[in-house]
Amino acid sequence: MTSWSAAAVRFYVSNIRRSKATFKNAQATEASIQDLYIHPQSYAPPKCLGTHVDINRVDINTWPLYCVSSKANGTNPLQQSGRRAIVYIHGGAFYREIDPNHWHFIVQLAHETKLDILVPIYPLIPRPTATAEQVIQGVIEICRDCRHEVVCVAGDSAGGAITLATVQQMQIDAPEIARKLRSVVLISPVLDYGHDRIPREPEPVHDSLYHMMWIEWKYSEVIASPLFFGRFDTSSEPQRSGSKRSGFDQIAGGKHTFKTDLWIVVWNHVYDVTDYQEDHPGGKEFLLENAGTDATTAYEDIGHSTDAREILENFRIGKVTDDDWVDHETKKLPEIKPQNIHVSYPAHIKAKSTSARPHKKKIINLGVLNAREYQEFPLKEKFNISHDTIRFVFSLPHKNSILGLPTGQHIAIRHEVDGKQIARSYTPTSSNKDAGRLELTIKIYEGGKLTPYLSNLSIGDKVEIRGPKGEMKYHKNLVKELGMIAGGTGITPMFQIIRRICEDPRDGTKTTLLYANKTEVDILLKEELDKFAEKYDQFKVQYVLSNPPETWHGGKGRVNKEMIEKFLPAPAGKISKPQDEIFTFQ
Repeated sequence: MTSWSAAAVRFYVSNIRRSKATFKNAQATEASIQDLYIHPQSYAPPKCLGTHVDINRVDINTWPLYCVSSKANGTNPLQQSGRRAIVYIHGGAFYREIDPNHWHFIVQLAHETKLDILVPIYPLIPRPTATAEQVIQGVIEICRDCRHEVVCVAGDSAGGAITLATVQQMQIDAPEIARKLRSVVLISPVLDYGHDRIPREPEPVHDSLYHMMWIEWKYSEVIASPLFFGRFDTSSEPQRSGSKRSGFDQIAGGKHTFKTDLWIVVWNHVYDVTDYQEDHPGGKEFLLENAGTDATTAYEDIGHSTDAREILENFRIGKVTDDDWVDHETKKLPEIKPQNIHVSYPAHIKAKSTSARPHKKKIINLGVLNAREYQEFPLKEKFNISHDTIRFVFSLPHKNSILGLPTGQHIAIRHEVDGKQIARSYTPTSSNKDAGRLELTIKIYEGGKLTPYLSNLSIGDKVEIRGPKGEMKYHKNLVKELGMIAGGTGITPMFQIIRRICEDPRDGTKTTLLYANKTEVDILLKEELDKFAEKYDQFKVQYVLSNPPETWHGGKGRVNKEMIEKFLPAPAGKISKPQDEIFTFQ
């Protein structure tokens, strides 16, 4: 019997390749992209797909998502959990919408495989909010949040590039999903296994083409393949090779290796960490051990958060040049052994044409945030909610724009203070449901580095913001019960998750909040929390005051063991299960 992946290639050849367009020059490509931006294509399935399949639409995290299933499967897929599915990412050079030929191919795929086909409608260029990182995370969240068991991720052309990037990132961000995949299918994928020292002609790329390029996989050293879906040979047998080494001749000469003058090199960048020794969480001894050396391996072995990497950037003073090459011993690169990966490049074959009535509708964007660059957002509203706390409301570029911040993550605000760039992280109290606005609840600290600047902002002033940031990303039903302890403005990251849980009818997580403050007027977001507790049975809140009034009926004193045992869910047992997690927000 022919495998479904082989059948997929055959149907792809006969249905899709004919619609691929070739342009004579970069200007023609640019003109085509702009025309499609002004006059967007329809992404809805045509009405002439036959009667042997059911097509249902359900939106996940603001993306349109279609489920194509064979009627031979019986039950409506939206009424039954656990059915096996393929997530299919359509091609179109990143700027063309899914077309009728794709739909006919997908219908045939569902009929042949007897699996449900999930088809996400992802944002296209030149929409500036559609970064590669956000699209990757969007596909991962669909695999996580859908009611199906996703057994394969597949894609053609540009969709093949997205598929590959998604599965790679899935190994890091969502290994529990990656382990369930039985295959990955790349049909004529758009990939360039390039070496970054080989000159090449510039690509005709629009400025807003996904901030991280899909089509280039550049490496300082040539490796066999960027595919790492599968197992690795982690052999560390040393080999002799020539490559970039630890840095400047001054380091090689034994300089900058003392407490008063300490340099290290990480990923070919030189950092002067002399002033960071006392603040280093791992102790200054670790820095001294690696002084004057290439500390990349030691740095990556420990593992560092996004915030830690940003702190390190403050101490960067230079970069190793291509002239800094020496012979040295290196560890053997992991041997990549892909499993169940089908890659093909079919010929161009003309197929019969089909017709469909377009449904003119723009795709909902993923958000305005940029994780790599700061953007300016104007202050729209500002008002005090307590004696030392202010709520700021910033305008997004358009009234229908959304922030695009995953639940559990935060943003950074930057400003120059005394000639130095100061950045602090804050968690919005608004969500992606609040179109056109970003709300922040911030406590003003006298003598603080950044909050005095924020407190003096006037309406219309612009603030530099970047994000998303953070390691934690909440998804529905992450755990059965969630206990939270917050104090003061520490409520903001908790509130973000509480709101997500309460407003999602599919999320059955029971949540209990133990919220400590000094006095009753210090309790932030009390009105909102009380409304959630009143409306949703799955959420409970217990307030604790260290300086309560005589009429106070809540908790008194400081949060202690007895309060935790009384109000928060009990631990799972002496040995924690994988789903038992504690998250710390900074």
